[in-house]
Amino acid sequence: MEGVNLLLVLLLVASSTILDGLILCRAMNSDILCDENEKNALIKFRHGFRNPSQSMIMLSWMLEQNCCNWKGVECDNTTGHVITLDLHQQFLQGEFGTYLLGLSHLRHLDLSQNDFLEALFPDFICKFKYLEYLNLYKTNFRGSIPECLGNLSRLQLLDLGHGLSLRVDSLQWIQHLSNMRILDLSGVDLSNAKTWLHDINFLRSLMELRLSSCQLPKLLPVFVNFTSLQVLDLSLNYLDVPFPSWLVNTSSQSLVYLNLKRSLLHGLLPNTAFGNMYSLRVLDLSDNSIRGKLPSFENMTSVTFLDISENSFEGKLPPTLPSKLKHLDLSFNHLEGTLARSIAQLRELVVLNVDWNSFNDSITERFLNFSDLRVLDFSSNSIILNISATWMPPFQLDIIGLKSCQLGTQFPQWLHTQKDFSFIDISDGDISDKVPDWFWNISPKVQHMNLSRNNFRGEVPQVTSRLASLEKLDLSQNNFHGPLPHFSSKMKMLILSRNSFNGAISPVCESLVMNNSLMFLDLSVNFLSGTLSDCWRYGNNLAVLKLGNNNLSGEIPHSFGYLETLRDLQLRNNRLSKNLPSSLKNLQELKSLDLSGNCLSGNISSFIRETSQKLMLLLLRNNKFDGNIPLQICQLKNLIILDLSSNALSGTIPKCVKNFLTLAGVEEFPSLVYGPYEEYRKDVMLMLKERGYNHNVFFAVIDLSDNHLSGEIPEEITTLVQLQILNLSGNNLTGAIPCDISKMQYLEALDLSWNYLSSFLPSSIVELSGIEVVNFSFNSLTGKIPIGGQFSTFENNSYFGNPELCGMPLSKSCLGHFSEDITHCNTPKKKDVQAIHQHEEDNWLDESSFYISMAIGFITSFWLFWATLLVKTSWRRAYMRYLNKMGNNIYVFVAIRLPNKHKPSKMKG
Repeated sequence: MEGVNLLLVLLLVASSTILDGLILCRAMNSDILCDENEKNALIKFRHGFRNPSQSMIMLSWMLEQNCCNWKGVECDNTTGHVITLDLHQQFLQGEFGTYLLGLSHLRHLDLSQNDFLEALFPDFICKFKYLEYLNLYKTNFRGSIPECLGNLSRLQLLDLGHGLSLRVDSLQWIQHLSNMRILDLSGVDLSNAKTWLHDINFLRSLMELRLSSCQLPKLLPVFVNFTSLQVLDLSLNYLDVPFPSWLVNTSSQSLVYLNLKRSLLHGLLPNTAFGNMYSLRVLDLSDNSIRGKLPSFENMTSVTFLDISENSFEGKLPPTLPSKLKHLDLSFNHLEGTLARSIAQLRELVVLNVDWNSFNDSITERFLNFSDLRVLDFSSNSIILNISATWMPPFQLDIIGLKSCQLGTQFPQWLHTQKDFSFIDISDGDISDKVPDWFWNISPKVQHMNLSRNNFRGEVPQVTSRLASLEKLDLSQNNFHGPLPHFSSKMKMLILSRNSFNGAISPVCESLVMNNSLMFLDLSVNFLSGTLSDCWRYGNNLAVLKLGNNNLSGEIPHSFGYLETLRDLQLRNNRLSKNLPSSLKNLQELKSLDLSGNCLSGNISSFIRETSQKLMLLLLRNNKFDGNIPLQICQLKNLIILDLSSNALSGTIPKCVKNFLTLAGVEEFPSLVYGPYEEYRKDVMLMLKERGYNHNVFFAVIDLSDNHLSGEIPEEITTLVQLQILNLSGNNLTGAIPCDISKMQYLEALDLSWNYLSSFLPSSIVELSGIEVVNFSFNSLTGKIPIGGQFSTFENNSYFGNPELCGMPLSKSCLGHFSEDITHCNTPKKKDVQAIHQHEEDNWLDESSFYISMAIGFITSFWLFWATLLVKTSWRRAYMRYLNKMGNNIYVFVAIRLPNKHKPSKMKG
């Protein structure tokens, strides 16, 4: 005990001595006058800023005072020269003037988080040869970082992170900064610095290295020995290597912070990867492609932050996890097994996220004894929460993620204790209950609420005033009924689809007047009725609007034209009627339009001419549209679904369909599984399911069936090599099936039935290896049915109604002239077309010669006859007597025969 007291006395004496020294040093500094030239340099530097009065530091710079006493300025105690200028985080704007060159003895320069208005990086900084500390973090410089910085041999800290667009072509100059301890080039473009790791390896005293978001090139093999390194951040780069081997050796023993997030790491993680990291406190490997089982964390006794989310780790959790963990994120992996016993030991947890794994466990309240827990996410696992109704949790959560967890049929009563959450997701929880009234008032902070895919029932109260901060509300796929609720002024996403809401949509209009934030509105698959109110001028931020599968009637309102940011409009399966409003031409951001299953009418030509050229999905099926398909439809180069079926369209199929560049494989096919197109994918999957295509993949579709289209199938349609479904059935199409249809290798369904197609089935059609559905029935096709590949599996109903077709699977056999070699493509080739044109030209010459000869012969004979009569008198008299005799005979025949023919016959008594 005496030893402890003695130690305390010594510490007090030492601290008192140090404090006295600091006071004395400050007093000495106040007695030293700064150099007048340096004072003037500081004043001129201040004048270069637009807003110096915003800086509390610069407000203290009085001309009559000694500049060594100014805030942010420090002078040398002996010479009086300014050695420190610290203006960090003053949010100044202005020029980085050369006046600073007057401070030639600077050792410490910190101008971080000020704005130098995209000026070029100042080369004259290289002249501050005494600099030990240079911090220009977030100063909005641009251009190349000069190599002359390598001359600042005394530098111990260099922070140029997160400038505007700084770049470095080579880091060789950094080899000369042997005293460097802290280096931060985050956000600087190092894509051309191929030997960056080799160059930095010369900095033997380096303790902190931050190169986040530097576009670092592929990590080349090099021997690295950072014996002093404590902080390493290489996140958000393109390393494209397995876990770096040099991190596994002794160089990692001093590491405290390691961040390799989203750096394109892949492959297996060595089981001994963290075996030497005794001091490590923060480890972030998230958003990579690392696979295999989790390594042992046994030696990582100091770790408080562990994030390995969004990788491909598999297997069970290791027996023990670091007991000091505060942040544990294992989400989006393939981990399995039990969870409860592994987390029960982690008493200090603040964040626990295991979302999107395959854990299978039953968790009771005794495994959730975390007093500091703020984030709990068990979503998308097979977890049963077996918690009593009277449980009082020791924590107050901010994020509650229990999607797909089995919560029981009753509403979880323990949620009544949580008063401070901003996010809650209890979707897909098999709850069959009413939502208690207290839940709608529970947390004024809540921004995201998801109760979808349960069996909740009852009415939804007016949540406008109760949940004033709510931005996303998803109540879809439940049994809620009654009128639509009003929503808060901050609402951005409202999803009420697949319920039993009824009545008018007027509450939406009333809320829109007060809310211009709404971006996503889905009221589809309910029992809403009445007309679409003309109130949409207030929805100018809407990106997605879904009102399909209701009982809405009347016209599409003109105010839809105000929705200029709209990307997805879905009104299918209602009772909307009349023509499309001309205001729809204003929707130039539209990518998906579904008006199918209504009573809309009119000519579609004018609409298509003016519609958004960004359209990817155009579905107008089952309406009363008429007119031709205009050529302007080919301007929609991004189309991947075109459904105009079951209308009254006429004319021909435009040959310009080859301009559908996405379907033709010229433009990249969009990824529709995640991201902004996911909603389109869901809509299309539902549409295809209604049409009988039960697939879980996205389809590229052209469906023009059940119209009055005529003419031939254009050969150009075979250029759409990405097309998966082609349906032209129920039209008046004639001619042959295009010869090059075998080019459409992604085709899975082909329906050409109920047309007037003739000629043979092209033999190359059997090369469609992915085809699953074909229908050529009820046409006038002839010849032998090609056999091979998938075409050996189709039944006879695919060929019914073609009397001249023969061969398997039909019962009619092919005889004589229907031999194998006659089954060929009937579409003219290029040489054939040229021969036909030549033949037509030859025929034209023959016919012209014939008619010219006939005319000359007639004229010659005519004039020879009359000339002879004029010259020979006897021939002339004989000809006149002949004409006179013929005239008399005709007169007698008419006078005698015709009166008898018109007398009425006598009636018999």
